[in-house]
Amino acid sequence: MSESTITINPTIKIDLPTDKIIVSKSEYDELVKKADMSGWWGLDELEKRYGHGRKWFVDNVFAPFERKLRDRIVMYPYGGKSTYWVKPKEFVYFMDMHFSEICRKVGA
Repeated sequence: MSESTITINPTIKIDLPTDKIIVSKSEYDELVKKADMSGWWGLDELEKRYGHGRKWFVDNVFAPFERKLRDRIVMYPYGGKSTYWVKPKEFVYFMDMHFSEICRKVGA
């Protein structure tokens, strides 16, 4: 007696709600990255990303590099009523390009 193998390829239908779509993981990751780099980052966001608080950024980045950052990459507080805001893509680039200078200022 010989054995037989039967292969069944069922069709599965999934009804998605009209407000949902399916995208590839790579497309989803790209959308998340774009959303992350849009808008402005405040000090809370910087602390999460870099692991340093307000004082560290003021002392080691915002104050020493104010001429390069003000009105280009960083919105500085005014009148004591606001806070620092940074343009994400430009700030990440700035931090990468000036890493060694910042390390020297910190004494790392």
